[in-house]
Amino acid sequence: MANPSNHHHKPSGRSFSEKLGMAIAIGGLAVSALTVPEARCFVRLPSESCPVTSTSKAEDLYQKGYQSRIDNKHTEALYSFDQSIELDRNQAKVWNQRGLTLENLGRNQEALASYDEALSLDSTYELARQNRDTLQQELKKN
Repeated sequence: MANPSNHHHKPSGRSFSEKLGMAIAIGGLAVSALTVPEARCFVRLPSESCPVTSTSKAEDLYQKGYQSRIDNKHTEALYSFDQSIELDRNQAKVWNQRGLTLENLGRNQEALASYDEALSLDSTYELARQNRDTLQQELKKN
């Protein structure tokens, strides 16, 4: 019978960076593709927590804005969308929602500019195109 004491796991003595490099090599990811905080979330040691990134904060603010818009709290929604954009201005969906919110506030020219920004970020974003085109048609009628 084997001695159970022979089966204890001994610490490897490797640093976090070495463990991270090994895990990334195993996972097949390029090291340059991850920032240190992202990498720490990818391979989290038991004693470490995952930091909140500006991208996840931007997404949280987008969700808050979206819910505010649905609840007809347009000023609150606009504030959340603007904060989200401050953290990550490359989110076409936020610009589109900002446009809808501005439309609801009667700020049509700003709404058009937001739709245009959404389309400059993603030229295939049909919902933003439809929203812009519909608003343009409405403005031509008046």
